[in-house]
Amino acid sequence: MPTHDAADSHGSHSPISHLHQQRPHRLYQGHRRKSWIVNDTDTMLELRARARTFDGAYTRAALSNLGYALLVLKIFSHEFARIGLIYAIMSMLLLVIAQYRRRRSDHDFADIHRPEMNTPTVVKASERIWGREFRTSGDVVVLLGVVCTALYMALFALIMQLDA
Repeated sequence: MPTHDAADSHGSHSPISHLHQQRPHRLYQGHRRKSWIVNDTDTMLELRARARTFDGAYTRAALSNLGYALLVLKIFSHEFARIGLIYAIMSMLLLVIAQYRRRRSDHDFADIHRPEMNTPTVVKASERIWGREFRTSGDVVVLLGVVCTALYMALFALIMQLDA
């Protein structure tokens, strides 16, 4: 049996080939993510519901904080500029957390999470045969709570300094 030296292998010194080995392409019904067209109405409903629930909620919260920050910065005097800055920082951090949550749930419908149908079984109308099980985002909620608590404590400290 011939042995291959690591230096002799094709593209072993290229950092790009190393990156491709670490991140395999996820396929969705045999297609790459960008070219995947959803034909199943149940899958489309689930994707839309997740987008409305998660992406919409994080985006609405970030935009409302950004709007409030702009209101504080525009209407009030320069003494309140730090308070407006706190709300702008909170808005940006909410968008970063939303992107983290979105990237983590992007692969819920990948082929590796599709159940194998080895034996023909009767599927009830209420059973789900697509996507992985829904995972609650407890760690994202804890992260969001820590970020908001820290920023609200900073906001409270800034408000207390206004009297001085």
